[in-house]
Amino acid sequence: MERFKTINRTAVVIIPRKPFWDWVNDAEPSSESELTSKIKEDETVYLLPEFDDEDELERHLQKISKEIFENELMAWYTDESLWPPDRSWKTFKEWFDYKVHEIVFDILREEIEKE
Repeated sequence: MERFKTINRTAVVIIPRKPFWDWVNDAEPSSESELTSKIKEDETVYLLPEFDDEDELERHLQKISKEIFENELMAWYTDESLWPPDRSWKTFKEWFDYKVHEIVFDILREEIEKE
């Protein structure tokens, strides 16, 4: 008997690196340890389509990296003038690590609500 159903998505966890922490601290100086702790607790999960291989997933992630980058920035500061001008794939990889989960279970019976 199957208890949980898998969904046809790949989960990608975005993990901020030191350049991101430095940017947050520079934009609004406060306790650096407090910021670092909060950022580490608030890693964002993005659901992507399923992929046949890691190269295909990375190509897709590269295509949407600017939007993810901007979403991560927006979560901290809506003032785009504070954002770094270079939000390229190269900079994305300097500012973020990511972890991929290929098997995603939906343990609830309710429909997913989107906001």
